[in-house]
Amino acid sequence: TYDPTYGTGNAIATIDARGFNLNLGTITDTSFIGQGPNGPTSTLTIDVGNGMFANFGTMSVTAGFVSPSSLIVHAASGGASLVNMGLIESDGIVKLDIDVIGRGQIAFGKTFLQSTAGPPDGATVEATRTVEAGQTVNFAGDGTDSHGALILDDPRQFQGLITNFVASTGNVGALHTDEIVLKGLDVSGFFYHGGSQGGVLTLENNCGTATNLRFAGNYSTDAFQVGHPSSTPSIIELKPTV
Repeated sequence: TYDPTYGTGNAIATIDARGFNLNLGTITDTSFIGQGPNGPTSTLTIDVGNGMFANFGTMSVTAGFVSPSSLIVHAASGGASLVNMGLIESDGIVKLDIDVIGRGQIAFGKTFLQSTAGPPDGATVEATRTVEAGQTVNFAGDGTDSHGALILDDPRQFQGLITNFVASTGNVGALHTDEIVLKGLDVSGFFYHGGSQGGVLTLENNCGTATNLRFAGNYSTDAFQVGHPSSTPSIIELKPTV
């Protein structure tokens, strides 16, 4: 467990995991509850280099009351990989700067507060490279909605299964909603094909089919919406429910 000592500054640490390494236990980046909107944060980087890191246990990051902490798994090249056969859980910020293979779960945990006045923010998971089909992304890892954001730097390389993806309620609008951020993809149209157990959301751009996202659960084309906020990528959400 990486638990930085409370102080006024941010804490940064790196685990040298170059070569071939195996986690059978728990690796956690946890931060002290910050004081005020600029409370201290911590960042833990696992540097895989050009090798392979196999996770059969748990890798997680927790957030303080105000400021989220970060867990980064970094590869030096496209030949390196994170074999996730266990759990990667984000209660703050997780960045997977590495190919993710194997059959494991990537989960969003509880929300955290950026201020005592505002609504809770959700955790984020950013995948910069390939996520293979054996990975399940769970938006309710602790059993409740996380309001999480899955950020895909290259949506075409994401093949995982998305589960527990839910809409916001009508009285809070987009402040409390799960979302999928598609970097570099300008979605011009979409359609969903599936049944009560799951299906595929096909996303289109001006050149035709851009990518497909697999979902577990009962959805329809009309349930989804695509946002195009100014200066940001396309964002996939479910329409708010009343």
